[in-house]
Amino acid sequence: LMACEMSVRLGWISPDVTARVEKVLARASLPTRPPPSVTLEQFMTYMSVDKKVEAGVLRLILLKAPGHAVVTEDFPES
Repeated sequence: LMACEMSVRLGWISPDVTARVEKVLARASLPTRPPPSVTLEQFMTYMSVDKKVEAGVLRLILLKAPGHAVVTEDFPES
């Protein structure tokens, strides 16, 4: 869901796509938000050791369109 939200921020998909994904995840009883106990600092630490980090650069899998995912390092860090 966070990837969808970032894709919306980049203007790649509409907020409607994120809403649809959130509904599907909720129907499957999957989490749609990180646990409240996880701080931003902890989250960033987890992401820094993610398998998509290459040469110290974090890459994200984002949506250009429904069904069209891309791996990119071109996203705002904020």
